[in-house]
Formats: sequence, C-alpha cells, structure tokens
Amino acid sequence: MGRTDPLTVIADAVASGQLSKDYLEQLIANRMEEFRFPEEPLPSAEYLGQSKLVYYPAQLGQSIDDGRLTIIRKLDWSIHATSTVWLAKMEYTVEYQEKPRLVAVKILASKPPAADATSKRATPMSAGRLERALLKKISSADSTHPGHTHLSEFIDSFEFAGHLCFTLEVPCGSIHALRYPGPPSHDHHEDARKTPRVPLLVAKRAVRHVLLALVYLHDVCGIIHTDIRDENIVFRPKSVARLVADTLVDQPSASYRGAYNYPDIFLDSGNLSGVPVKSQPLPVPDLNVLDDVHFVLTEFSHAEWKDSRSKETFMQEPIQPRGLRAPEVYVGGPWTTPVDIWNFGSLIWEWIVGYRLASPYDSTDRSFLATIIELLGPFDVNFLMRCHCANVLFNLEDGSLLEENFMYNSSGVSLAISPSTSPTTPLDMYLEPQSEAAVEMRTQTSNPSEAEEALGFLRRSLKQDPEERSSAKQLLDDPWLAVNAKP
Repeated sequence: MGRTDPLTVIADAVASGQLSKDYLEQLIANRMEEFRFPEEPLPSAEYLGQSKLVYYPAQLGQSIDDGRLTIIRKLDWSIHATSTVWLAKMEYTVEYQEKPRLVAVKILASKPPAADATSKRATPMSAGRLERALLKKISSADSTHPGHTHLSEFIDSFEFAGHLCFTLEVPCGSIHALRYPGPPSHDHHEDARKTPRVPLLVAKRAVRHVLLALVYLHDVCGIIHTDIRDENIVFRPKSVARLVADTLVDQPSASYRGAYNYPDIFLDSGNLSGVPVKSQPLPVPDLNVLDDVHFVLTEFSHAEWKDSRSKETFMQEPIQPRGLRAPEVYVGGPWTTPVDIWNFGSLIWEWIVGYRLASPYDSTDRSFLATIIELLGPFDVNFLMRCHCANVLFNLEDGSLLEENFMYNSSGVSLAISPSTSPTTPLDMYLEPQSEAAVEMRTQTSNPSEAEEALGFLRRSLKQDPEERSSAKQLLDDPWLAVNAKP
C-alpha cells in the first residue's frame, strides 16, 4: 500500500500528534468506504456523530469495570443483539466478596436516540435497560425452580465508556456450532429446507432442559423469550475452567493485526490504541458423557414481559427468526407465550427430521403460510378472525389463501388449499416408518415407537392456533420425553 493511502496518512498523523480531531472526522467522512472491518464496524459513528451503532473496541488484556474484569478472548459479536461478547477473568474485590472466576462480558453497542424515538428499544441503551430488568427477574424470581438452572446466569451489570455491560456465565459452544462445526458455507442445497440433524439423545436432553427453562420464564417470571435459535442454546460442561484452559492453549486468542491494512482503532479510554479482535467462540464440549452436560437458554435482548402483550401492542415489528416465526405473528394476531412453543417446536423439527419447516429463502409471508398449509392443513377460520392481517392474506369464509384457491410452495409445486384436510398430512410423511429420520432414530434408541412419539410431540408444539398449542409444562409430560430422557 502506498504512502499516500488515506489509512496510512491517518495512522502516521495520529502517531505523530499532528492530526486535529476536526480534520480526522472530515477525513474519515470523506473516505468511509476505506474502513471495511472484518467484524463489527468499530470506528465509524464514533467520530462522525451520526445516528449509527457504535461498538466498543475492547482489546485483549484490557481491564474494565474499575479493574475488576480483564478481557482474555473475544467470543462473538452480533448485529442482531447489537453487542459484542468477551471472555474475561473476574478478580476478587472487597466490595463484591466473590472468588476469582471466568465470566462472559456482553458489551452493548451505543447509539444516539432519534428525536422522535418512543420505542422502549429505540437505542441499545434503552433496550439494554429492559434486558437488564428481565435478567434481574430471571435471576431472583425462584432459584430453586428446576428451570432456573437452565437459563444463563446473570452476575452483574455496569456502564463503561458510555456502554451498558452485562456480566454473565461463560457460553461453551452452542447447538449451532454442533450442527455446523466447520467454517460458514455459502453452498445452497438443492432443497434449501434440508439441514443437519442433532444426535437424538443430545436433542432430547436439550429439549427437556429448554422446556424447563421456558416453564420458569413463562409461569414464574412472566417473560416471553421470542428468539429461540441454535445460537441461543449453549452448553454448560462439568468444568468450564478446564475447557477454557485447553482452548486457550490449542487456539490462542488473536486479533487481526497484520492481516488487514487498517490503522489502529482510537479508543475512548485514555490513549490506548488497538486493532480489531477476532471472534473465537469456545468449542462444543465432549458429549461422550452426556450426563455431565447441561443446556442453557441465553440471550434476552428481544424478550418481552408477558403482561405487556395487550391488544394495543401486538401490532409491532415482527419477532422471532423468520423461518421459526409463529403463524399468529405472520398474520397479525395477538401473541404471548405460545409463540415460544411454536418457535422451539420448529427448531426441534429441524434437529430430529433434518428439514426446516420452511425454506430460509422464502421471501414473502404468503410463501411461508403456503408451506405451513402444505404441512399441517388449512388455518381455522376462527383463528384467522382474531388476526388483523388475515383479510389481506386469506379468504375468511373458508380459510384459503387469496389470489385464487392455490399457491406454490418453496419448491415451485402447486398446492391445492381447501378448507378440508386429510387425516394424514405431509408432516407425517417426514417421520413415517421408512423415512430417513425414522430409520436413524431406530438406530439410536431401543424404542420402536420413537418416530411416532416424536411426531405426536411435534404436533402438539406446532398447532396453528396458539390457543390449541400445548404449554411448556404440558410438553414436559409428553410420552416422547419419558423415554431415554434424563433430567
């Protein structure tokens, strides 16, 4: 790179102290396209003063929270959760009287509020205050409840350099890392709905643990999670410290220094300078001794209080991952805790069947709804009448989709959609005795009725009408979980 490159000019000028703040802001504003960071966009809004997200550029070895925490690894970053997550060592302090331990530090991005912002999530800071209230409720409501242990431990919160931070338990791998262990792939399957399965006994243990967590959230805390996905279900091994120690030896924490032609980041605190740090999640622990592994539901940045779900508030921005979104959300209906059941049921379907309910490339609500009708039959008119957007999508006399009485699914197959359905729908076909999923189930368990019981469980979870959907507490007593499932 030549010496006249703007990035080199900035680095040299800052190093020599010859560049003023005003000129720096103008130079960055003129050449923002040069700042292409490999992960979160660290320097942009920090200097431009625009209403954009600002991620705090933490550095390996940096001390935060008045020296109580020392950062030793970057675990993840997320646009979805507008945050970065770091592994840190928490030191003993007289004030907190806690033993030194390893923790995760979630640092929320910051963003100037818009002049007309009224939403409780208008900025990461306001969203973070809601998340903090939810975390405090989860932590304190009832520590003796069996579901309490399957939710990420909330330790503390603090503010640092204008960012709200949470101290949490360390996430040790996720279901997503288990299903997709290699680097991200951009290859598309011929059938975009096909997806990796989860070993049956692992899946059933995870199902039981997450259901326990949902019972605690729904019935004890009055909280709806709204964002149950593979990335938010993590492992808790028998020894977090050993897993971390082994990982730091095998895969030392690293930054992007030398790999990219970026100037140092100019940190808010003092005159520290640094470079982007690589996200290096902890690996999935050894699952050979499954009894030593617990599953934990994490990430409450999009959770809601159950009491806030009134008729006046349900028409807000859609919740949940698109392919796992409950029908009542698509159709503009009132929603509450059953959305978590559909969300989780859709995920369990992927784990054990190896297919998504709907293609991730379905770009419209109608294509998703058509696929659900293909699998489960038509929607009940009584349910549709409770949904504000139903008249735009459905004929409310018979429950068929509008624009003629047919639709095309994600594979381009014409679907006849009528108000009646046969006793056996395509959902059953994925778990019929000779199906790939059913055969694999029989190789992993001694229960000859495994696939049939799993289908019964899924049908209870995937009722189109939320009023007919089983609760988390009811699903815990399902026959499918009574076989080969330990607490």
